[in-house]
This record gives sequence, structure tokens and C-alpha cells, in this order.
Amino acid sequence: MISDPHAFLPEQPELRRLAPPGGVAAGSLIPHDPRMRPPEGHRSLPALIDALTSRPAIAPLVDLIPASVADYLGCRRVVLYEIRDHYLHMVSSTAAVTARGYTSTLLRIGHVEPIALDEDVPETQALRDRDVIIVPSAPGAPRRIIAPMLGQGGAVGVLVIIPDTEAQWGTNGLPPSQMLLLGLMDVARVTGIILENAHLGSENRRRAEEMDLLTRLTNAFNNNVLDLDAAVMIVERQVSRISHSDMCAVVLRGAGPRESSKWLPPEIIRAIQAPTILNDVRMWPLAHLLPEGVQSFYAFPLFADVRIVGVLALAFRKQRHLLQDSERDLLAILANTASTVLQRTRLQRDAEHSRQQSRFMLERTQNQERFQDAILRNIQDGILTTDNEGRVTSLNPQGAALLGLGDRSALGQPIEEVMPLAEAGLHLVRHGLGQRRVPQQREVQVRLANGGELTMGITIAPLRGADGTEMGVLCAFQDKTPLRVLEGEIRRLDNAATIGNEARMISHDLRNMLNSFLMGIGQIEPLVASNTEARQDMTYLHKEINRMKALADNILYLSGPRPLQRGVFDLGELLEGITRVLMPRAALSNVVMERQCEPGVTLFADEMQIARAVENLAINAIEAMRGGGKLTLITRTTRPSAALHAPKAARDAHWPGPVEPRLQLPSYATTTNETELLLPDNRQKAVEIDIIDTGPGIPAERLPHIWEMGKTFEKVAGHGLGLATVKQIVDAHGGTCAVYTEVGHGTRFTLRLPAGK
Repeated sequence: MISDPHAFLPEQPELRRLAPPGGVAAGSLIPHDPRMRPPEGHRSLPALIDALTSRPAIAPLVDLIPASVADYLGCRRVVLYEIRDHYLHMVSSTAAVTARGYTSTLLRIGHVEPIALDEDVPETQALRDRDVIIVPSAPGAPRRIIAPMLGQGGAVGVLVIIPDTEAQWGTNGLPPSQMLLLGLMDVARVTGIILENAHLGSENRRRAEEMDLLTRLTNAFNNNVLDLDAAVMIVERQVSRISHSDMCAVVLRGAGPRESSKWLPPEIIRAIQAPTILNDVRMWPLAHLLPEGVQSFYAFPLFADVRIVGVLALAFRKQRHLLQDSERDLLAILANTASTVLQRTRLQRDAEHSRQQSRFMLERTQNQERFQDAILRNIQDGILTTDNEGRVTSLNPQGAALLGLGDRSALGQPIEEVMPLAEAGLHLVRHGLGQRRVPQQREVQVRLANGGELTMGITIAPLRGADGTEMGVLCAFQDKTPLRVLEGEIRRLDNAATIGNEARMISHDLRNMLNSFLMGIGQIEPLVASNTEARQDMTYLHKEINRMKALADNILYLSGPRPLQRGVFDLGELLEGITRVLMPRAALSNVVMERQCEPGVTLFADEMQIARAVENLAINAIEAMRGGGKLTLITRTTRPSAALHAPKAARDAHWPGPVEPRLQLPSYATTTNETELLLPDNRQKAVEIDIIDTGPGIPAERLPHIWEMGKTFEKVAGHGLGLATVKQIVDAHGGTCAVYTEVGHGTRFTLRLPAGK
């Protein structure tokens, strides 16, 4: 209900104040004083009411209030805050921007960001107390007086008065003129009523326009229920009437372009997922797609059941055309209503089209039935059907061939006899016969009539007649055996590629670190030139770091073979260097290292790679003996055939377990061909290297996989590259490696290499 602001002119207004001794404190209130009278020498309150009520529209009224209040109270600085959605918004102020210091003053005391009504600031306190608040001046902020604006329905906002001079509005220690405060209360009360009335009037006008629009749309749509094009034209006419746009289009998704929508490119239609309002399109990334001369562009997505079914778009060639809020609201209502009606019309049209399609599909189905038998005869998969008892009612030729049945008839036989399945497959068939709800798929093992076994992919689906009667189940099956073999090979190759990439990264990082070590050694060597022992240590350290660099290069074996750098070297000296390097590491794990080398054993091979293979095995052994133990390195020369027949004399002396090893060499532990430990030339002299530890041993189930890349022993750190690298190095030299192990006693790795020159 809109109130008459003249009816609220107070005959004897009263103000409240709580004044402590010595003056008015910040946030204090004004006292009761029946002697207060309206101010003299200023504009009258009825004249102020007439001036404000002459502007019924909200926007002009909001802009007019601060200036009119300032004129009435005889000041130049007034700020208006309005309550919107539980916040106080600063909506306007007096336009005295030419006054010296006005802008900076406003920025110091004004709240640019909205103020929550539950915040503890003077503006919200005035609203809660429904009374005037005086905030004294402070460094950088002037004195201000805050009055609540109260309407018939409650608080509307607040007026903030910034006095021009302290003399006019009282000093900081004394209250302002009571007559001015009385005038402020009057104007705040009247202004609140006027602003409230303006909002109510605007809302009533908006609702009337909405009802008129909805009525016109409903009447127009009722006359064009199934004509989608006519419904679109109705919407476009209403949009043009509301907005006076130069171009207007309604585009439905999935529908062909209409003449009125050809100016709207598909890229823009796809980009509009929310209302788009562009008063100036120059900065829009898609502006170049619009017709030439378009200055402003508006678009509204059309929603139906939370899905976007189309776009309502309009464009203006006028410079920066700005739609009014009321126009936007009407367009939004129009878009919502049109979305529902257009979608309903479209669904009705589609339903009619679907009925026609159904009749056509029925005719096609009848024709296709002739080809079903031919399809079953020529399909590559096996197709089998059963009755409700699980007996075979049909089996195509391909299915009989896959099952190895030959000419034997399967009709009438239980499916378990025609297709001998493993337990998982039988469960699948029984479940399909019992449930008959949804298709089920699984891979199962099938035992063929000829004794073979295949991996088959089986799909069990319910079989129903045209009337829905359950007739049994349909079983489609394919031979997956070659595919699974191929998948295993692909996994192996993927694993090799992954390890190769990791090896390259490790090698690169390790080489960088070793280069840094070499630079440091180069700086230290001149300092110890006079110390013979230190100089020898530096020389040895330099040699070992170079060997480590070569070992880093050999990591790349995992990503592809590298050429061998063969040469003759003393195997005993090589093991001595490895022992010296690993001794500190072994001591940390309470591991005792022992070396037994046959004198004068030489090898024609790549020294750096052989050292890496032995070092990898030794490090694995040390890591396996976490609680301490013994690591033995042995070298000797032998002929391969003799080595196979002398395990007790040549090996058991250092075997950590019983004298007679309880676990002989498994055939799968060799790394080369099927000749077990025999070298390519049985008469060729061979060199053997044993790496023996007293660790926990390797479980039998893990032995077949120890040479695979990416496999590591339990409780041993690393990348899973060590044994894979050993295998590649030994294979590259034409040698073999074998493992003897017993859980709880230890492990022995034996590398056999041709001695060469």
C-alpha cells in the first residue's frame, strides 16, 4: 500500500539523546526535547515532499534525494544508502564534486562496498536503534550525522549528513543544533516513505506489464499449437515491440536457420550459455562474427527442463544502446515463457514425426526378418540359444566350429555339454537362466571337444518373444585367445618402454652429479700433490668416478642395446676395486665382504659393463642382508661342460646353506636359450663369477620373474633395473647367468662369460 508522505509530518516530533558528562561521544543518541522546532530560513518540508514525489521513477528519485535533502538542511554533503538484499548500498550523493576536498572526504567516510546489516558500524547502528547517530570528526575523517529512513514497511536506508562547518553543526564537543536535528529526523522519515512508495509503484507497473505480456503470448500461442514457425515469429514480434531492436532472432538447437536468424552465426549460438549483455561489443572476442555496424548485443538462453534448447538474441546499430531494467525483465520473462511453449510445440511436432517414423520402421523390420538367417550364418561370432531348461535350441556354423563340434549336432543337448565351461562360465550361464534381466559379459575358459582350451568372451542375454514371453537365453561368444596373447606382449613392450624412459632420466641426472664430483677432485688434486698416499687415493677416486660415469651410460641398456667396448682386463683387479668401493656400504649393514679370485684370470669384454653387472648383484645382496651376513665374490676359469658336473667341489665350499644344495638350478632362471648353462662353443674356455650371500633367499614363486624389468626384491630399494641390466649385459657378451637359492639360507648368482682372447 502506497502512503501519503504529507500525513507523516510530525506536529510535535521528539528526539532522544544519551549525553554523558562533558559532551557527546561517538555513536551517542540525541535527547528528548519538546522545545525543538523546524529550522528556519530553509526550504519547507512540504515543498521538499512535492519535489521528490514529482519523480515517480526510482533512478531519478535516488539521484534527486541527496541534493534535495542538502538544500533543505542547508548543507552541501549528503550521502544516501539504500537497503537491498540485507545489505546497505551507497546509491547516490550530492554532486558537489567541485567543492574543494569533497571527493577525498567522500572516499574516506563512504562505504563503496555493500555493508551487511549485522555489521557494527554507525550506519547499521542507526537502523537498529531507529534513531540519529552522531560520529565526531577524527583525523582524516569529518564529522557526520546519520539518520535512519523508515517507511511503513520498515527501514528503507540511511541518510549521512557531512557538515560543511563545525560552527553550523556544533563543535566536536557540543551537539549540533537541535532544530537541525529535528529537521533531519523529519526529512529522513518523509524521504523513506517516498522512496518506499516509488519502489512499490515500480513493482506494480512491472507486474502489470508482465501480466499483459503473458496474456498476449498465451493467446497467440494457443492459436498456433503445432506450427513451430508461427510460434517463433510471435516471440520475435514481441521482442521487437519491447526492445525496438534493429535485428532479432530466435534460434532453436537442432533446427535449420530461418530467414530472420541468418545474421546470427553458429559460433555465437554455441557460446551463449548464460544471459549476455554487451552495451559495447568492441571488446567482445566474437564481435567480428556479428553483422557490420552492430554496436550493442543482447542474448538470452532458452531453457526447458534445465536444458538449453535455443537462444533469443537481439542487436542494435545505435551507438551503445542501453536497455532499461524494465526492458531486460520483460525480455527475461518472454524468454522463459517462450522456452516452455516452443519446447512443447517442438515436442508435439517431433511426436507426430516419430509416429510416422514408427510406421516406416515397422515396414523395414518386416523386410529385415528375411535377412536374419543369412546374418546368423555369416556372422563371425558364435551364436547359441537355449530354452528355459538350458538345452540348446540353435547354434550357428561359426559357433560349432569354435567349439570343435564338427558335424555332431548340438540341438537338444544341455549347454554344459555343448560348451564345457569352467566354473565361472557355468555360474554365468546359470545366472542368466535364473535372472533373465540384463545382458552379462565375462571371459571364461572353454574346454574343447578335441581336448584344447580357449579363452572366450561370452555374453549372456535374456531371449524373449515378440510378446515378451521368456524363451531362454542367447549366448554370443568369441575366441579371445589371440587377443589376450597380443595384450600380454603389448604390456611387456609398454613396460620395457617405461623402464627405458626412466633409465634415460636416471642416467642423465647421475652423469651431472658425477661431473660435479670430477670438478671438485680437480680442485683438490693440486692441494695434495706432495702427499703420495693421498695422491694415490685421488687417482683411484678419479678412476672410480669415471667408471661410474660409464655405468650411468650403461643404464641406457634398458632403452636399447649399446656397442661393447671390449678389451682385456684382470678380473681379480676388477673385483678388488668393487670390494673397496662397497666395503663402507657393507659395513653399515654389518655385512662382511670376502674375495676369492683365481690368479691371472683375464677376460676379453667391456670392463665397465662387467663391473656394473657384478656391482648390481653385490649391492642387491648387501641390501638383502639388512641384519648382517657375509658376501663372497669368487672368480675362476672353467669349461662349461665340466662346470655342470662339478657342483660340490667348485661351488659348495662357499654355499651358505647345506653342503648339498636342496634347490637345483631351475630351467627358467637361465637368461639365454634352451641350452641351459652351455655357452655357444662347448670347447671354449669360460670365466665364472659367483656372488654368494647369506641373506633370506628368493621365494620359488618369484624366480620366474627376477630378470624382468621393473621387478624388485622385497625390502630392497631401487628402480627394478638391476637384474634386468645384468641380464642385458651378460646376454650382450654371449654369456649366461643362473641363480641358486634357498629360503632362509642364501642366494648364489653365477655369471658365465666366454674368456675370449
